Parts: sequence; C-alpha cells; structure tokens
Amino acid sequence: MNRLLQKNTLKGGLVAAIVSIVAVGMVYAAVNVYSAQQAESGTRTANTTVVSDTSASGSSAVKFSSGGQAGGDRCPNRFPTPDCVGLPPGWTSTATYTSDRIISGDNTVYENFTMDGAVLYVTGENVTIRGVRFINGAGISTVRNDWCAVNTVIEDSYFSGSGADWMASGLDATIEEGGYTARRVFMDGVYEAVRAGGRNLDNWACGNVAIEKSYIRVTYPPKCMTTPGWDWHGDGLQFYDGQYSSVKDTVILMDGASGASECYGTAPYFLANQCNSGRTGSPPWTTIQCSTIQPWYNNTLAAHGGVIADVDGLIVAGGSYPFRTYMPTKVKDLYVKNNDWVYGPIDVACSAVTAGWDAHLATIDGNGQPV
Repeated sequence: MNRLLQKNTLKGGLVAAIVSIVAVGMVYAAVNVYSAQQAESGTRTANTTVVSDTSASGSSAVKFSSGGQAGGDRCPNRFPTPDCVGLPPGWTSTATYTSDRIISGDNTVYENFTMDGAVLYVTGENVTIRGVRFINGAGISTVRNDWCAVNTVIEDSYFSGSGADWMASGLDATIEEGGYTARRVFMDGVYEAVRAGGRNLDNWACGNVAIEKSYIRVTYPPKCMTTPGWDWHGDGLQFYDGQYSSVKDTVILMDGASGASECYGTAPYFLANQCNSGRTGSPPWTTIQCSTIQPWYNNTLAAHGGVIADVDGLIVAGGSYPFRTYMPTKVKDLYVKNNDWVYGPIDVACSAVTAGWDAHLATIDGNGQPV
C-alpha cells in the first residue's frame, strides 16, 4: 500500500486508470496512475489499445503491449557512449503525456511512453521506469508532499532539455531527489542532471542514490545568456542533503558558455559540505550546525566503510571544476578530461580524501575511453 495515499488526499483532478504493461515473459497488471493536474490524456501511437474497464475514468483504460525492450548492458567498453545507453533499438512510444503524471502503484513497471515538458512523480514503492523518453525539460521526481518514494529504478531511458527554456515546472533537477537507481540512462543536453537529496523531508526521508553505466551531458540553459544577473549553478550529480550516493562506470560532461561566467556551471560531480563547519576548504553552503546532522553522519559512515559517497569509474569534463567533494568520498578510477575546466581539475577538501584515492588526468579516445 502506498504511504502517500494512506496519509494524504491529493488535490486536483485525480483520475485512476488501470494499466496492464506487458514485458518480455512477464505481465504487470492493475497499476494505478494518478494525475494531479488534469484528467488522464495522451496521444496513443503504436502498441496500445483502449480496453473496457468499469473501474477507470470513462469506463476505459489503455493497455500497453511490448515495443522495443530494454535488454541489459549494450556497451562494448567500460564507459558508455550515447549509442549504447538510453532507449533500446527498436523502441517505440505507446503514448505521449504533456501534463504531470503520478505513479502510485507499488511493485510496478512502466515503460515505452513519452513525457513532453512535464513531471513524472513517483510515490509508489519498488517502481521501475524503463524505456521512457523525456523531452522538452521533462523529468522525474521521487518526492511529493514531503514523502519520498522507496527503491525507484530508472533504466534505459532518454532525457533532453532541448526546446525548453528551463526544466518542467516543479523540478530542480532532471531526476530528483533520492531513493533511486539510474542505470543505462542517456541525458542529452539537460540543464540540471541528477540530485541526491531529500534526507530531511518531514514525512518520509529519501534513501540512497546510485548512478550506473550512464552518459550525462549537461549544458547551459538559454536564459543564462539572455537574462542579466541570472547565474546558472548547473551540476551533473549534486549531492546535498542526501543519504549516500554511488557512481559506477559513468560519464558526466558539462558544456558551459565560453567567456560568460554566469554560464560556466558548477561541476559535473558536486558533493557539497552538509553543514557550516567553518573548516578551511569546506564552504558554508548551509547554516545548519554540524551537531544537527551528526547522528546521520556517524550512521552513514559506519554503514558504508567510512564514506558518504563512492565513486568507482567516472569520467568528468567541463564546469568550473569537473570534480568537487567536501565530505568523505571513496574515489577509484576517476578520470578528469585534461584541460577541460575553467579554474582547475578538482576542488577537494583534503579531509574528504580517503585512503586509496585514485584519480587521473586523461584524454578520451575515439571509443569514449580514457587514455
């Protein structure tokens, strides 16, 4: 049973649709989808039919059948390139949604549709979002009404900010806030990529974040070039108010605007200091006192070998500094693209570096691998 629906009455035009999603060798049925903005609507294309269902709005529902299916790792090398992540070969969209959707069913799989300039909210537990296209600034939020979804998986999906001035209303990043795993994701020119946060939510805190085998390209939004005084603090992965994060075999690139300091961006990887400690090398990003977070901090260190974050295979390039961390982080096989930064290759608090720090300046070969 979904916690949000047990304890909260959602506002707006709530419309339930019973959706059957057929994947290879398995059927996922009786899934509740709610819209907080307007009645369920969309443009049906291939692999979908309208079926009779007296429990659904208008006594009808949409039945999805399998299109091009996700099928595990398609990359021939360790680090992905755009052609081996994201939507699988043969993929087709079964529906297009231009208004926000809410996924509330637990233990469900959603696949093969398009979100256009809108937010896909996840409130159910153990939800998988697979083979979904997000365009015109669309994205995913695992937080609603101060509740965070549990164990969301996002895989083999595509995200693009192109065509929009900013992200869809309600988003601070393309995937936010926590309690999710993103694998084999292709982000192509998004303005803010992924967030690890939500630890201090009032009702239900977010869990850990894992990014695996993904290719992320962050680019500056048009408004930072056209709006005087508007400063873009763009990030690839931003860890702030999070539980714990891990990154494995992933590429995060940042395209800033040359000569425009407002459009440099912050960093492809940015683990911010979580309290105002006043220590040298630890910027006071928040006024929260260290004692406030000490129980969480101690518990996280104990559970994860003395670190808040783990990096095991990461290529970064661009931004003010490609790699920034101010809290204990285990770093292995970090590759910073040589001479692709504004101020320097890394900005790291020395106290955050754990034993076994393994980082390299590198060039990237024709196969997208560091050399």
